Amino acid sequence: MVIGLFGILKAGGAYVPLDPDYPPKRLQFMLEDSKIKVLLSQTHLLNRLPILTAKVVDLDSKWEQIAAYSGDNPVRQNGPYNFAYVIYTSGSTGRPKGVMVEHTALSHFNYYAVKTYSISQEDSVLQFASINFDAAVE
Repeated sequence: MVIGLFGILKAGGAYVPLDPDYPPKRLQFMLEDSKIKVLLSQTHLLNRLPILTAKVVDLDSKWEQIAAYSGDNPVRQNGPYNFAYVIYTSGSTGRPKGVMVEHTALSHFNYYAVKTYSISQEDSVLQFASINFDAAVE
């Protein structure tokens, strides 16, 4: 998942985390509202997804095709004011809302967290938040 996220960001895209255990109507809404053009997934998750207009890249079955691409580090396609990700609110007050977060906001947040918690290269941090929750970006 982390490699997929870095690939999306490096290619200039923004990711939208989708939990396959979400209700189908919520997933459908998120896919339509965010206008996803490409969806990275795995074979065992495809049957949980609603009908898609996006191109689906099944990472399990397409690995040989993916491996044929260059392993060189591509040139960055995004800047500080491009979106890094779109996270959806719970929708507890009505329809879920997509919150678009720019790279610069993400960088500032992580800089603040490192400074506030005195995080250094010697530290380890346990990642326990779901990728569908904003706290995961720490």
